[in-house]
Amino acid sequence: VGPAGDVWLGIAAASSQFPVTRHLSTAAVGAGVIAQFQSSGMPVWLTRVGSASSQLGKMAVDPFGRPTMAMGNAVIQLDASGSHVNFTWSTPGATPGVIAVGADGTIAVVGSASEISVKNAWQPNRDPAGNGFLALLSSRGVPDVITYLPGANSGARSVAVDPSGGVHLAFDSEAPTLSPVGGAAPPHSGAPVFVSVDRGDSWTWASS
Repeated sequence: VGPAGDVWLGIAAASSQFPVTRHLSTAAVGAGVIAQFQSSGMPVWLTRVGSASSQLGKMAVDPFGRPTMAMGNAVIQLDASGSHVNFTWSTPGATPGVIAVGADGTIAVVGSASEISVKNAWQPNRDPAGNGFLALLSSRGVPDVITYLPGANSGARSVAVDPSGGVHLAFDSEAPTLSPVGGAAPPHSGAPVFVSVDRGDSWTWASS
């Protein structure tokens, strides 16, 4: 929901009769529909994106009105008019799940991963106990950070970006060897929670 009350929706539309105003998909049936509605409930635009087999995931909208969503194994951003794909980002082995955006358009992506190519990683090695990952993308979809989240059995549960650009992340971890950065580490209890206030440069144990 935007500051003016506009609402953005991600819809899994199986019918070819679903009314759309724009087509950015090669699929006549299936794929996803991204839509913007005014606060009155009137549609601004409805755009079909992705392929027939694409699974539409979580979506977030930045302060500039650009919707970014997880779709299958990729992250896709549309422009504010729903007319163009600004970028598509993916990395082999990763499945995006939850997305958050910052005030400057920075994008935080969490999900599950097998073997991925890391970048500026806090945890560069995959832990056998779990398969979570975090990626921080610029507003243009260029990755600044790609890191594992050791012991995160089903990926991360939630992520948020605060007004100053700090990334806040919550995930379950079963990795007793997980290395916190900053703060003191309490005894491992199976599900620690970490907080970063400097865009992932350091992480502090928030609770156990």
